Amino acid sequence: MDGIIDLNGVHLGRPAVELHYLYDSYGEAFVRRLLRQLPHLDLHATVEEVRFMHTWHHVVRLLWALDHDHAPRQERWRYDLSRSPG
Repeated sequence: MDGIIDLNGVHLGRPAVELHYLYDSYGEAFVRRLLRQLPHLDLHATVEEVRFMHTWHHVVRLLWALDHDHAPRQERWRYDLSRSPG
C-alpha cells in the first residue's frame, strides 16, 4: 500500500474514532486494506466499530441541523444515513 495519511490532529483513543473519517471519505474497502497493515487490531471488530462511529457521527450532524433548522444539512445527513450500511 502506497500513500500518506496526514495524522495532524490525531488524538489518543479508540482507532475507530480516527478511522471513521477515512471510512467516510474512501469507503470500507480502503479501511480494510489499511487495517490489514495493523495486525494488532482485530479486523472484524474494528470495522464494526468504525461503522458504528460513522453512523453516530452522521446522527450527531443531523441532530445539529434539526436543532438549528438548517434544511439543506438535514436533507444531506438524512440521505447519508439512508445509505449507511447496517
